[in-house]
Amino acid sequence: MKQMLWLETFFRHLYPAWLVFFPVLLIAQTFDTTPPSIYHQAVKLSRINRPLPLIAYLSDQSGVRETMVKVNYRGESSELAMATDS
Repeated sequence: MKQMLWLETFFRHLYPAWLVFFPVLLIAQTFDTTPPSIYHQAVKLSRINRPLPLIAYLSDQSGVRETMVKVNYRGESSELAMATDS
């Protein structure tokens, strides 16, 4: 029984599979490099102990899954996850 060289093994067994999977790998590695578009108006006045309305418009080609809001006021900051409407 003859032992095959590694190059013969590659071309006989792995090369046909590589020809099938390589284009799939190229397609899978495409990344979204454009940042999301965000538009909001800053709230300048509000009343004490009243809800603060925050409205922001978000858009992205690949969709928006999660939105985080960070509020800074007098040295204190709060973060909150917001619901997104599709």
